[in-house]
Amino acid sequence: MEAWLVCYDIAAPRRLRRVAKVVERKGVRIQRSVFECAMDAAGARALARQIRLGAEMTEDRVLLVPLCRSCRARQLSQGALPPAASQPYWVV
Repeated sequence: MEAWLVCYDIAAPRRLRRVAKVVERKGVRIQRSVFECAMDAAGARALARQIRLGAEMTEDRVLLVPLCRSCRARQLSQGALPPAASQPYWVV
């Protein structure tokens, strides 16, 4: 499982809420429209398809960027936000 950075700029509030709900299910919110998601390339393609259903690609912009291990190792982060989980987990 790799880490992906998902960022978006959605022009209409209704579409923004729709896209945010889709991405919130897959990752950790880093900023208002920036998420860190743990998924493989197939998961990223599936997420991109789901986002396209809720967005208007002639007006909105979405960016999915894979974060390789060496990039993650050099990552600088400040603030109190937790990193994205690297593995799914269960609470029983």
